[in-house]
Amino acid sequence: MELIAVEPARIVREMHDLVATLRRRRQQLGFSHLEVDRRAGLANGHYGKIEHFDKKYGRGLGPVTMPLVLEALGLGLLIVRTHPRRRVRAPEEHPTQMELDLEGGSIRIHSHHCYRKVA
Repeated sequence: MELIAVEPARIVREMHDLVATLRRRRQQLGFSHLEVDRRAGLANGHYGKIEHFDKKYGRGLGPVTMPLVLEALGLGLLIVRTHPRRRVRAPEEHPTQMELDLEGGSIRIHSHHCYRKVA
């Protein structure tokens, strides 16, 4: 398999980075959201929701949609080892979070559908 760089290599560590890379590639190709939907075999409007995954109406990339979108954009993933980076702690309270007290602890719910157990 031959590797061809479509842009300078960049490390993707978060969903925002991945979606920004997909958006740049879509724009390089001159594709609309609907054209990506058509090429990937997705329902009309689905790819637009992926590019806005962090909105209430957004959708994430899953095991079915990711390979379809990558193929539609002529992309692939290459996994490389990186040095661990310093982790930044999320603020304890944020307007997009809600904490639920449960037996044996509590769960903090983030608006981005992230769940983590708190003491």
